[in-house]
Amino acid sequence: MNVETIIEALKTLTKAKITKADLARALNVDPAALRRKELAKIEFKPNEIKKVEHYFDVKLSQGSDFTLKVEPDNKNIKGWGRKIQKLRAENDLTVVRFSEITKIKEDDLIDYINEDKEPALDDLIKIVNHFNVTIDELLF
Repeated sequence: MNVETIIEALKTLTKAKITKADLARALNVDPAALRRKELAKIEFKPNEIKKVEHYFDVKLSQGSDFTLKVEPDNKNIKGWGRKIQKLRAENDLTVVRFSEITKIKEDDLIDYINEDKEPALDDLIKIVNHFNVTIDELLF
């Protein structure tokens, strides 16, 4: 998979405006390095794809015919995680942008979405205040 293919897949899966800068952040590389990779038409390595999948909370897989298949990675998303993820998608926000808007640490937000930890009350209040939902709607 190349840069363009991954960005299009991410846009489809997340229903958000994914940029090359977002992809560079996910890979923890300088945008110029990503641009060089794109210009050289270098395919992503499996470990890079895994980083992107984890960062955007999606599953990218390539079939034997090399056509991209995209599947939401919902195995860990339920309850409040699914509701936070839904808010993010409805508002066309990446995890990074959602984090910036709500002032919730990215790592915490990802843990909430994956339900690896329960949301802190102050973080729930940040979501409630910004998105005009109730805590009950998020948790129950």
